[in-house]
Amino acid sequence: MISAKPLDIVAFIEKYWCEKIGLLTVLIVLTVIEITFLANSKTNGWLILATLFLSGLLVVIVWFMSRRPPRTAKEKVGFLVSIYCADNRENEKLSEDFIIPLRRLVKTGKAGKVFHFMELPQRLAKNVIEPDDALLIRLRCRAHFMLYGRVRLRKIGDKEFHIIDLEGIVAHTPIPQQISVAITEEFAELLPRKVQIETENDLLSFQFTSEWADIVAKYIIGIAAAHSGDLDYAETLYGDALDRVSQQDPIFPVYSKLKERIPIRISELYEARAHAALKDWVESHDLRYIDRMGSYLQRICEARKGMPSIVDLRAICLFLKERNVDEAISLLKKTADNDNNGVCHYNLGFLHSYKGDLKTAVRHYRKAVSFEVEPEVLAMIEDFITWVIQCEPGQYQLHYSLGFFNWKAKGDEIQAQKDFQEFLRTADPSLYSKETELATKWLEEIGSNDESPTTLQR
Repeated sequence: MISAKPLDIVAFIEKYWCEKIGLLTVLIVLTVIEITFLANSKTNGWLILATLFLSGLLVVIVWFMSRRPPRTAKEKVGFLVSIYCADNRENEKLSEDFIIPLRRLVKTGKAGKVFHFMELPQRLAKNVIEPDDALLIRLRCRAHFMLYGRVRLRKIGDKEFHIIDLEGIVAHTPIPQQISVAITEEFAELLPRKVQIETENDLLSFQFTSEWADIVAKYIIGIAAAHSGDLDYAETLYGDALDRVSQQDPIFPVYSKLKERIPIRISELYEARAHAALKDWVESHDLRYIDRMGSYLQRICEARKGMPSIVDLRAICLFLKERNVDEAISLLKKTADNDNNGVCHYNLGFLHSYKGDLKTAVRHYRKAVSFEVEPEVLAMIEDFITWVIQCEPGQYQLHYSLGFFNWKAKGDEIQAQKDFQEFLRTADPSLYSKETELATKWLEEIGSNDESPTTLQR
């Protein structure tokens, strides 16, 4: 019995090391050992006290460090799992059959190397109950994604089940509130939030749940990465999720939804890249960016090619690459009647004006001004028309449309006057007799609201 006591103490310390009682036990045992040894060696009393103090301080430092939660390594994406199970035997089963397979799945695929997988110790996981608790521990661990919950055994009927309650949170840079809410709702829809696994058949069920959680986690992290501006990483995550879900049973509702949604999400990335390429062209007027935009648009899935924003980009690409005005107009007409699509009417107005059909152009501009369009978009439209006029002076009729645009869309009457005056100076009255008459009339109308009528002089 006497020989078993040291072993009992070691087992007690091992079990309760991270608790205060464990620290106290270690300090007492260490103090007794050191005093006994030093006293027998007839060491100076001050040296004994110094040794006790330093060794005790070292133990306390180690104790505090061992109680810290894990932290994400630099330049890694933290994937934190916090699942509490009160029963030690069930906790071992959970670790073997759920968490270890989940770790393996997270670390595989093209995106796996960037993940730092962390499991929260049970003593800390026990206190993660509410979303606020999860958010606090996620921040302490510097994790980007957290899966948390509890597992318990329950008897349902004459059978025992593991009941798994799971929740998840994902970090992202500041984004509009409605997008953040949408991510949360989609997460709640797809994540295995409450799973019942029969204990007699739990191995395959646990592994299935691990695969399910891994696929959904990568999909949701991909959405957050995309909205945070990291399009390449988002595409890698989507690709991993799509590869994995393609190997699963398509009858399962969540997998069926993901098979439909992931290609659409990937298309959203190419749309964002196409917009970025257009922005680069605006700044440089280098047609290589238009070629790049065209290649991105070709990779968008068929389900999204008819979206107004995509159609606008395709029409711009057709005009800039080929001056294919008729096909661009045909494309835009398909979405012109959609709600809140003022940009489409502005584009149609420009294209008809480029063809010389100023009557139809103005009709579209009148429709366009009834929609709310962001000021920076209006500025881009004005700059684009001005650029085309500079490149093709023979398209002098664009001054007419530009004048109407500046007058009605931007409210810039001074610039509108200049545009109308330039149209009247360059236009062939035999081709544009009606428009010449209207431009003169509009100049008078603008002048009547202007305190400086001299601006009307041509």
